[in-house]
Amino acid sequence: DPRRFVELTGVDFFAPAIGIMYKNNAVARVNIDTLRAVRRDIDGVPLVLRSCPKVPDRDIITSIRSGVAKVIVGSELQYAFSESLRHNLSDHASVYDPRGILGPAKDAVKAVVKEKIILFGSSGKA
Repeated sequence: DPRRFVELTGVDFFAPAIGIMYKNNAVARVNIDTLRAVRRDIDGVPLVLRSCPKVPDRDIITSIRSGVAKVIVGSELQYAFSESLRHNLSDHASVYDPRGILGPAKDAVKAVVKEKIILFGSSGKA
């Protein structure tokens, strides 16, 4: 019971388990109906959504519009970094200077951050 948990713990933020991961891990979906029910149940406490690379943008946008105040995208940043790193190590096996390999991985993370700022409607807001 989210309301009881919030009342007993006095948490400042609440991250409900509202995701659905399909068995083949092809797509992760947010259960918007559950999110809205939790929002109604614990109005006044900011909700947090843990995202992953397979959550569709439309689910993120709908979640924000339905009361999510914070979206955690750490796994998406890790995914972008590691995919870029794997690609660069594979394509440039003779490069020994870490800057030549890590630089593109850092740029991949920056690109995801910029994309998420725009997606979340946070562009131009401090």
